[in-house]
Amino acid sequence: MNQQIKILIAGGTGLIGQRLTTLLQLEGFSVSYLSRKEGITNGIKCFKWDPTANSIDVNALDGITHIINLAGESIAGNRWTDSFKEKIIQSRLNASATILNALKKNPNQVKAIIGSSAIGVYGDRKDQLLTENSKAGNGFLSETVVKWEASYNEFKVRTVLLRLGIVLSKEGGALVPMSTPIKFGIVPILGSGNQWMSWIHIDDVCGLIIHAIKNENMQGVYNSVAPNPVTHRIFMLSLRSILNKFSIPFPVPSFLLKIMMGEQKAIVTDSVNVSSRKSEELGYVYQFSKLKIALKNIYEQ
Repeated sequence: MNQQIKILIAGGTGLIGQRLTTLLQLEGFSVSYLSRKEGITNGIKCFKWDPTANSIDVNALDGITHIINLAGESIAGNRWTDSFKEKIIQSRLNASATILNALKKNPNQVKAIIGSSAIGVYGDRKDQLLTENSKAGNGFLSETVVKWEASYNEFKVRTVLLRLGIVLSKEGGALVPMSTPIKFGIVPILGSGNQWMSWIHIDDVCGLIIHAIKNENMQGVYNSVAPNPVTHRIFMLSLRSILNKFSIPFPVPSFLLKIMMGEQKAIVTDSVNVSSRKSEELGYVYQFSKLKIALKNIYEQ
């Protein structure tokens, strides 16, 4: 085991955290979790924390060289009432604040913080190609990410924030509700179908995190998306070609999505065409740069 690198993960039992744990262990890194309950989960030591109370077991920091923060309430978990929107924001701000305060108050060897962020920061931008230097957009998602990323400003160690695109995995996330209707013969095309979807295979999300651990020149904000975004229509038809070639495309107009989802329809109708160039220029090589290759890996392995 690589004794030089010890990783502490907040949100380690989530979709990304579980896959990341496996890949980190294959690298020979030591892994432990911050969790609501202390003990052992799937062989991983869990240290108790409660971000809502700004509390953390200081023993969690012993020997830790890197912290990965994946914690945060799911934006798709409930309808966006005012109270739920506040919960989404506060879950993110509380997590980073709790980690920051622990580092300030306790001796530690932490060299870097790697945090998840989101391409929702860009808002609905039609066909515009978006880079890390593009301005934030409008709407709740953009406002949330701006506050989320600002919560890392006080960290005195190397900090990397990965703006996650649509993470593809059959174990959870967006791909599950998108694929389910196709298996029953219907391919829902949401809104115009022309909105850009910037996607990424879960192994490339984890690969970028590992790249950020190893590469000390990596600092600041990076788009965590594959090099070839596609429109929603192409995405759904690509999924159809793998899951059920006999399924029938079915348009779902924007006004109906507004009635069904309210403000939350931004998750599926915002057009976000995001560049991966910055990550590639720093030496990351994507395992899955084309959508069909990624989908075949997910469903046909």
